[in-house]
Amino acid sequence: MLYFPKNNNQGLFLKSKIKVILAPHYDDFILSLGGLADIWQVNDVEVENIIVFSLTNYLNNRINYFNDLSENIPKISALKHQEELKALSGLGKINVRKFDFPDASARGLKKLVGGNKPLDFSQKDREIINNLAEKISLDLNRPIQLFIPLAIRYHQDHLLIRQAFLSALSQSKNRVAEIFFYEDLPYADTNRKEWRPIKDFIRKNELIPITYPINLKKKLALIEFYPSQIDKTFYTGLIRRALKLAFESLTFKASERVYYWPDNKIVFK
Repeated sequence: MLYFPKNNNQGLFLKSKIKVILAPHYDDFILSLGGLADIWQVNDVEVENIIVFSLTNYLNNRINYFNDLSENIPKISALKHQEELKALSGLGKINVRKFDFPDASARGLKKLVGGNKPLDFSQKDREIINNLAEKISLDLNRPIQLFIPLAIRYHQDHLLIRQAFLSALSQSKNRVAEIFFYEDLPYADTNRKEWRPIKDFIRKNELIPITYPINLKKKLALIEFYPSQIDKTFYTGLIRRALKLAFESLTFKASERVYYWPDNKIVFK
């Protein structure tokens, strides 16, 4: 459904508040919120795109610039940074920030996705959660709208961000930021079993879904700026999820969905 908070200053599409996106990797903002980014551009909204795990040695099968990935983290990270800047260049007021944490691939993690059960956290993971929570705490005290990944299918990097946010929130005494969660794409195009723990998270914390129509053709065109990252299967996942939301919302237009947290008193579970 479409939902707009009672206070117009809280409107998802208004430019009265800066939108801050916690993106696990260089492509996640466009994959998950590319349609919304296009709407924000039209409405002259200011956006901060934070790449949390900006250090990486991952390259997909479509590209192979480097023979020894383990020794080329700076070069590969720089390549992906340039792809991000090119993709965002036509989308208005978007500032890119980097937190320079190593991603799961650079940390040597062999299994990246847990499915419907989260992977165990290593000591290194817990250190990242603590360090990231300190950074997120600073944004919680700003009058912004903050967007957090739901961590659908429990990709380890996505889940670390969600956990760090929850840690920062539990320690925050003066939070003024409004909180939204976004569907991780293409992971949101998955089965009921893998959606079940996410739906439980949404229900327990009384998150309110906001479904909005997007220009899917333009979003798919933006993905072409990421040849080092995007797999062809991503397109299928994005299209299927966008069309499913079109029918669920009865707009019959390709859509994205985010979830608004309306109550400051709720303790996340």
